[in-house]
Amino acid sequence: QAWLVKRRGSSDDAELAAIRDELAKPVVLEDAQFGSLTLDRALDWYAGSIDWLGREVRLTVTPDAVDEPQAAVEVARALAKDAEAWQARIRDYAVQKLLGLKNESWLGDDEPPVDAETFQSRMTLTTISVSEGGSWSFWHEDGGLFAGHSILVSGDLESGPTDADIPG
Repeated sequence: QAWLVKRRGSSDDAELAAIRDELAKPVVLEDAQFGSLTLDRALDWYAGSIDWLGREVRLTVTPDAVDEPQAAVEVARALAKDAEAWQARIRDYAVQKLLGLKNESWLGDDEPPVDAETFQSRMTLTTISVSEGGSWSFWHEDGGLFAGHSILVSGDLESGPTDADIPG
């Protein structure tokens, strides 16, 4: 891979120019369920947006090989097929793993402890990332629970949620 930062002078190499022009074209995966997913060559994933329970969220699909994305897309299909159940499991897991942290270490001055319902109501899903092999990550805005850190719940199709964190 290479990143063209600046062209220096003109090139009369037709073969190189053809390769450059081909690499400049977007690669778009058209999917009947998820619409257009565009390859981000720098990250080796396809990205687009999907409707998740009536809300538009970003979807990233990371295949093992960028020219064979279908196995990774199937992970997204499995999640979307039972979206309500996955959403409940993920939100419940976030509460199980992070509510204690919030109430023990992240309360503001004079802020009362947060209950599970309030915690979940402040989480806003922004991105679903899936990978070939069944792994996934659900990224949420924290609604001020953790001073602007994301709430990340990750896992896989077989085990369900396996980790929750507040990165960056």
